[in-house]
Amino acid sequence: MFTTPKLPNCHFEILKKEELLCPPNLFSFVHLFYSSVKLFTHRGDSRSPSSAQKSSRRSTVPTPAKRRSSVLWSEMVDTNVRQSLTAKEIRRQEVIYEMSRGEQNLIEDLKLARKAYHDPMLKLSIMSEEELTHIFGDLDAYIPLHEDLLARIGAATKPGGTVEQIGPILVNWLPGLNAYKGYCSNQLAAKALLDQKRKDPRVQDFLQRCLESPFSRKLDLWSFLDNPRSRLVKYP
Repeated sequence: MFTTPKLPNCHFEILKKEELLCPPNLFSFVHLFYSSVKLFTHRGDSRSPSSAQKSSRRSTVPTPAKRRSSVLWSEMVDTNVRQSLTAKEIRRQEVIYEMSRGEQNLIEDLKLARKAYHDPMLKLSIMSEEELTHIFGDLDAYIPLHEDLLARIGAATKPGGTVEQIGPILVNWLPGLNAYKGYCSNQLAAKALLDQKRKDPRVQDFLQRCLESPFSRKLDLWSFLDNPRSRLVKYP
């Protein structure tokens, strides 16, 4: 009987060892970029419990959070396709699929940050446009970047659900992450400003209402804003 092999602990361990042979100049760029990410980004716990944001003026019980489904690549493809592959290849396809799902989740979170937090606070004048830009960065630049990678992986996916060459896709796409340099180096200042603005009753009330809504999945705003940083360090 076929058994689904266990995925490696490191999300993209297989991709780092296979297929991704970067030219020296690109390797230097990626190395320097991720060094700056690790130097400047805030690494505190970004998933605060909902109790940390409870308002003393409200006693509303939060609604149940929406949960994302978790499914393996091997559970979605045709049995004949799966049985034609080696265990090693199945593990590789699982990792590629996990990366693709991660991109989709990040895109959804960035769009949510814009639609449910940024735009309403701007429209309701809860924060100024300058403050929001300082906290949220350039969402209009980040979202298309990840949509592009997702589209490239989709185009490389065969009808049976397998992807042969992922390395060249990543090599050509990785330089676009340069768009995040300002975002990562500004995270500490953005977090400090957000914490300061929480003292404003209007901001606190708005964020609490969002936290109690199903779309938040019981995550506070900073959890969504910190997702890109945590995602960046997972790429090969």
